[in-house]
Amino acid sequence: MRPIYAIVSVPLLFGIGSLVARALVAHPPAQLARVFALPLLVVNWFNGFGVAPALLLLATIAVLGIILGVAFGPPRTFSIPYPRARTLIGAASALSLLAAFSWPFTFSSDTIAYAAYGLEALRGLDPFTSSAQASHNAFTDAMRLINRRDVPLCVYGPVFVWFSEVVVTLTQGFPPALTIAVLRVAAIVTFLVSVLVFSKLTEPLAPARRIAVLALYALNPLAIWAVAEGHNDIFALIAAMVGVLLATRGRPLLGGLLIGLTPLVKLPFVIAVVPLSVYLWGRGRRREAVRVAAGGALGLAVWVVWFVPRLHNEAGNAVGSHNPSLSLVLTLVPVALAVAAIAFYAFRELLFGNVRAFVWLGAAAFLATFSSWPWYALWVLPLIAVPAGAIGMGLWASTLLVTYRYYFDATFPTKIHLSQVNSVAKMLPIAAAVGYGAWQAARHRNRLP
Repeated sequence: MRPIYAIVSVPLLFGIGSLVARALVAHPPAQLARVFALPLLVVNWFNGFGVAPALLLLATIAVLGIILGVAFGPPRTFSIPYPRARTLIGAASALSLLAAFSWPFTFSSDTIAYAAYGLEALRGLDPFTSSAQASHNAFTDAMRLINRRDVPLCVYGPVFVWFSEVVVTLTQGFPPALTIAVLRVAAIVTFLVSVLVFSKLTEPLAPARRIAVLALYALNPLAIWAVAEGHNDIFALIAAMVGVLLATRGRPLLGGLLIGLTPLVKLPFVIAVVPLSVYLWGRGRRREAVRVAAGGALGLAVWVVWFVPRLHNEAGNAVGSHNPSLSLVLTLVPVALAVAAIAFYAFRELLFGNVRAFVWLGAAAFLATFSSWPWYALWVLPLIAVPAGAIGMGLWASTLLVTYRYYFDATFPTKIHLSQVNSVAKMLPIAAAVGYGAWQAARHRNRLP
């Protein structure tokens, strides 16, 4: 397939999907009337009525994943220069995000929760404490109706809550739907800016490789959908990406500090400080490695000072006691062993300065999130820039397979254990890539493929 057709297909199929989606929900059943009247239509617990919307999204992402994988996965040359390709891919990404935004529903109520936390903060309540759970407003009431339980305590950082409070303040007096739309648009704009940051990160690559990985990043269909839903992971991701850019371009202390501060938005991205420091050490850039680690520790300390007084609230927000079934243990234990093995070898390779180890470490981290939500794919998406061959494309394919989770959210088939299905779904392409890579390594006697 010609790359231009693959690029154009993403906004085109999301646009067609929007039209079909509107037709699917044009005549909702009477029992869902209250849900359809909410500021954001979230397809959740819809049983039979949720099958068609979920399958529509899954089919859209599956088809686009195949198209992009065929067009940009194998090594190839391109007839257009990189600057023009970057403009074309960026424009297609923007159009795709707008098309996904125009779908009349989402599968996640997270943006409603963001608005609820912002409104609670605006009213002088602390969204990190249980007292805020009893509050009643358009957003908290919507969350209760959608999820059939109280609004959970906020698990995000104070900077993000402050941002949500600003958005709520600016949209006061307007319909609640506008507040949610602004939060979603902010995520879209941030992702488009991250495309430019990603482009800077890929400067050491050959032009043909830069075009391919930029397309796989900016047009990843699950990333497009997750960002259009408004997930705040993208805000922490771009901070981490800028931190990596600074750390590798002569500002290691500042870069490490920025990565260390990401828990003020969302926690997981701070982990990037560790492999980045180890890699720089392995490349002989030991002074930079120490500065990255010091900056990360300083940034993390800021979050710890804020977090420790709220530790008892976060503990109370955790899921209660859970006795895992034997089948669940038999599924997750092999995954845990695979994660440990991959992580061990990845860190060993980082000490040798092998950049490919980042992708292996990303695979381990992605597998470790047993019950990950689809938007967790954003956490490892930038690793497609690392020239890692089969394992890179395996990880990219794995990010798409977790889309199946939306089907369960929409229809709620209670007899299926999501952790088991989730682990198996993510392992398949990664396991295939690991097997292929190990075979290639044995052939060429490489330390790590």
